[in-house]
Amino acid sequence: QCRACPSPEEWQALGKTWRVRSVTGKWMGLMHGGEGQLVAWEKREAFVEEMLRARLRENEPQINAIKAGFYAVVPPLVLPLLTWRELEVRVCGRPVVDVPRLEAITQYDSFPGGAKHVVAAMFWRVVKDFSERDKGALLAFASGRRRMPAPNSGEFLTLRLATELGEQHLPMAHTCLFQLDLPPYSSAATMREKLLYAITCCAGIESDAPVRARSTLYDSDSESEGGDGEGSDDEREGEREKEREREVETA
Repeated sequence: QCRACPSPEEWQALGKTWRVRSVTGKWMGLMHGGEGQLVAWEKREAFVEEMLRARLRENEPQINAIKAGFYAVVPPLVLPLLTWRELEVRVCGRPVVDVPRLEAITQYDSFPGGAKHVVAAMFWRVVKDFSERDKGALLAFASGRRRMPAPNSGEFLTLRLATELGEQHLPMAHTCLFQLDLPPYSSAATMREKLLYAITCCAGIESDAPVRARSTLYDSDSESEGGDGEGSDDEREGEREKEREREVETA
């Protein structure tokens, strides 16, 4: 608008002053002590340059804080050695849920016999039969994120047998601890039903308390049928994540 203005008269009619709105809606001065002065026709190019410079730099304090935090964990000297996709995998983990690796980094609490316990073995059979979307939702339910922990991160999933809960209860998650409390379900069908309901309807970290409140009120006859409403979008996202995974592996 500024550069396309054809005449001094039209420029004057715009009433431009040496200030611009930030992303927060507040005014930012472009000239010290002259924010309220009208921009002269001859200064319009300088005004545009100052406006662009101000908008591009207004988030510098936040960006510098992010960089400082990132460099405290990742030495900046190693960054030129990695592509951005390789760096993403090392920082955020792989986008596809690797169930065998998740099983390998799982610790068992209150399971006699550990992974060999009938409920633990049933859990992994059910999870391996999940769609990619549901596997990601399960990981998000237990940890607050849809990605696997980065390799060699030292993180592990704790699977606890919640013997104080009955078959009518939903599983419960402690996202800060990466822990899943699993009632001693008697069948794979019941476990699958309860898990899918929990990861579909109670996936938010802030929903931990409501999950516990609703767990004893769960009625399979009233289960929401809207859980698959986002299926097409989630499936497309799953395909995109698989494609990114292949690109990382071939990089």
